[in-house]
Amino acid sequence: MICLAQFFNTPLKEISKSYCKGKNQYVIKFTNLSSNLILCSYLNHYPLFSSKFLNYQDFNKVLNIIPNKQYKLEGNRVLINNIKNNMNDKRKEFNWDHLLPGTP
Repeated sequence: MICLAQFFNTPLKEISKSYCKGKNQYVIKFTNLSSNLILCSYLNHYPLFSSKFLNYQDFNKVLNIIPNKQYKLEGNRVLINNIKNNMNDKRKEFNWDHLLPGTP
């Protein structure tokens, strides 16, 4: 985990959750643009093969809005909010084309 944190240029944090019965957990949080860009580069090279791939695509769309402070524009704030509100367990549309042979 330390190597992963160093690779992604982000701190490794130790957390404790009551339901883990005293076992520590470790978390890597991507909280800056630099770390997020490293993550995207990694996931472009080693893509996910689950519905998390769809979340990554949405995350990447938002990440492309952040440079040059484009997220401050009203239209982009609405777009980011719509993307966020359709991720993870809120996702209603699924496209599995990325699992077909020969597709990136």
